[in-house]
Amino acid sequence: MWSLEKLITQKQNVIYRLKEKYANFIFTKDKKYKNKFSNALRKHYPCAIIAEVKMASPSKGILLKQDPILLSKSYIEAGAAALSVVTEPNYFKGNIELLRRISDISSIPVFRKDFIVDPIELIESKANGADAVLLIASLLSQQQLRELLNFACELDLETVVEIHDYSELHMALSAGAKIIGINNRNLKDLSLSIHTTEHIAPKVPDDVLLISESGISSQREILRLNEYGVYAFLVGTSLIQSPAPKGKLQSLKSPIKRMLEQDGPFIKFCGITNPKDAIDAISSGADLLGYVFCESKRRISFEEFQRIQREVAKEVPKVAVITLKELVQWRSLATEGISAFQVHGCEPGKLFGIQRPFCIPSISCTKGFKERSVEGFKGLPLIHLDGSPIGGSGKICHWELAKVFRALFYPSKVILAGGLTPSNVFEALSKVKPWAVDVSTGIEYRFGKKDKIRMQGFREAVKRWEKEHETSR
Repeated sequence: MWSLEKLITQKQNVIYRLKEKYANFIFTKDKKYKNKFSNALRKHYPCAIIAEVKMASPSKGILLKQDPILLSKSYIEAGAAALSVVTEPNYFKGNIELLRRISDISSIPVFRKDFIVDPIELIESKANGADAVLLIASLLSQQQLRELLNFACELDLETVVEIHDYSELHMALSAGAKIIGINNRNLKDLSLSIHTTEHIAPKVPDDVLLISESGISSQREILRLNEYGVYAFLVGTSLIQSPAPKGKLQSLKSPIKRMLEQDGPFIKFCGITNPKDAIDAISSGADLLGYVFCESKRRISFEEFQRIQREVAKEVPKVAVITLKELVQWRSLATEGISAFQVHGCEPGKLFGIQRPFCIPSISCTKGFKERSVEGFKGLPLIHLDGSPIGGSGKICHWELAKVFRALFYPSKVILAGGLTPSNVFEALSKVKPWAVDVSTGIEYRFGKKDKIRMQGFREAVKRWEKEHETSR
C-alpha cells in the first residue's frame, strides 16, 4: 500500500548510511561531454520529451520487463531530449546503480527522479552520473528547498522543483527555482489529471522553464499543453508499457518538431491576411503559415486571426510575426493555435532569457554584422534570417552572409527570408541550403493579397531544387 509518509520515514536510515559512504568523496570531472539539462530541453522545443526508465509504480505494479539499458538506448535513438531514471527502491523498485549504468551509456542528460530530502542525496546523485535531480516542494520547507537548490548549484547539478498547486509554485519561485515541473499526479491519492498543468501554467513566469509531468500519452495532449506554453514533457508509463517504446516516443512529437528533425526544405507562406489566402496557401503546399501581429500593412487583429483559424486546417503549424512589444500577448495567441513566435528586433540576451513561449529570433542578415551580437542566439532550435530588421520588406537577404550564419548557428535550423520569389528561390536554396524558405511579397499580386499561381510556382521551384539535390543530401 502506497504511503508517502512511510517512504520518507524509511529514508532516514538510508541517509545515515549515505553520509558515511560519501563523507570524504572527491568528484572527478566527467570526460564525456553532454549538454546541460536545461539547454537540452530548449534545443528540443517545442516538444522536448524526457523519457523515463521506471521499474515499477505504486499504481501499476511492475512495469519494466525488458533491459533498462536497451530501453534507454531506444529512447535516445527516438530523439528524447533527456532520460529520467527513478531510483526509489521500495515502491518503484529502482536503485542508484541503475542511474550509474544509464548515465554511462547516455549521450544526453540524465535526470534523477527520487524523493530527495537531504544534501547528501545530491552528492550521491552527482557521484552516480546525474545531470539534474528532482526536488519535491511538498516534502520540504522553503528553507530546506532553498538550501538544496543552492547546494545543487555548487555541485553543478540542475534541479527541477516539482509542484502540485499555487502555494507550492509560490514557494518554489521564492526559493529561486529556475525549472519547475507540474506533476499531474496527486502524490497522496495517486489520482491523475493534466488539468493540473492547465490551471497552474498561466501563473508561471516566462523566464522559468516549465515541464509537465505524468499522464501524457498522446500527441493530442502535447499539442493541448503547447497552448499553455508547455514545451517539455516527462513521459513514463505510456512509453514503458508500449510494445514499441521508440515508435511511441516518436508518435508524441508535434508536427513542427517532426519537421525540425528533417532537413527540409520546407515552405513558409507569410503575411496571410484572410481565409481565402490561407486556404490557397495550404493547397499550394505551405508547410507553415505566417501571420503578422506587429506594425505592418499586413498586420491582422486577434479577431481576424480567429476568423481565419475557423476556416483552415489546424494541422498546418502557424507562426506569429511579432516584436517584443507584442510578445506579451503570446498566451491568447497560443490558445488560438499559434505554434511559434517569430520575434524581430530583439537582442539575444533578452530573448534567450525567455523560456516560454517557443520563440524564433529573426536576424537582419546584412553587411556589417558583428558575430558577437548574435552569439546569444546559439542553442535555440530555429533561427530566422531576413533582409531587413522587420520582415515583409521584399529586400533580398545577403545570401553569402546567410551561409555564414547557417554555419555559425549549426546545429540550429535556419529559415531564409527576404526578397524571395518563384524565380530566385532555386538559386537561394543552392547557395544557402536553409531548413525552410519564407516568402510574402514574392507571392502577392498586390500588397497583402496572395496569388495562388505564384504560390504554386514557388512550391514547384522548391520541389525542383529538392529533386535535383536529393542524391547529394
